[in-house]
Amino acid sequence: MNTTQRQKSSHRYLQVRDAIEADIRSGKYQVGELLPKEEVLAATYDVSRHTIREAMRGLVDAGMVERFPRRGSFVKSTEPVVESRKFVAGVSNVNDVLQYTAQTRLTILMRSRTQIPPAIAKELNSDGLSHDWIRFVCCRWLPDNTLIGFSNLYVLPEHESIGEAVEQGEGSVSVFGLLASQFHVPVRRVWQKIEASLMPEEAPFALRNNHGRPALRLLRAYYGDDDRMLTFSDNYFLSDRFQLISQWEHDPE
Repeated sequence: MNTTQRQKSSHRYLQVRDAIEADIRSGKYQVGELLPKEEVLAATYDVSRHTIREAMRGLVDAGMVERFPRRGSFVKSTEPVVESRKFVAGVSNVNDVLQYTAQTRLTILMRSRTQIPPAIAKELNSDGLSHDWIRFVCCRWLPDNTLIGFSNLYVLPEHESIGEAVEQGEGSVSVFGLLASQFHVPVRRVWQKIEASLMPEEAPFALRNNHGRPALRLLRAYYGDDDRMLTFSDNYFLSDRFQLISQWEHDPE
């Protein structure tokens, strides 16, 4: 293949990528829908399977399509997921840990009275906490209404009014701050566990098309006087919309 032929081939895959993107935007392929197989797409757009693979790679990189081994490619978004839609948080100190509550919005979907799930109790090393908790199922959003994940927030029954405060504050309030301002309960310690995970099946309806997608899980607990656990949350963030950056300074002697 000479240089001119290679250039034409390269241009062809870009044209096909643009054509598939246009079909996604028009609704021919719906968000959450399984795209046709490579050979079907190749026949539809009258190109080789290699050209289809290159075009699909571009759509995956743009965040519009997601591939799953043995399942195929699904439409993920009608618009490219640009870097500005990814929330970046730091974890250098307590202020960094809490900053995203002021820069994002929390919406409460439902509440219930429950006990700590045994698996989470084990992670928190809190097997002895057998009393009831108030559980809020929440979604977290960027200011531009981009959904970045969801949380199971647990508070003590005496702090249940935190839910009303979150709703009245339109989701931009901090549970950390509410404990101090409303209940005069200072937080003395914050514990956090971060791990790679998948978006669980229990994710709210708004995330129904994202089950099984890569996610960043943050399990966080706040402790007060006498090391009493005041609240904790089990958070799942879409990996392409949430990022953590750590930085520590060291002064050598």
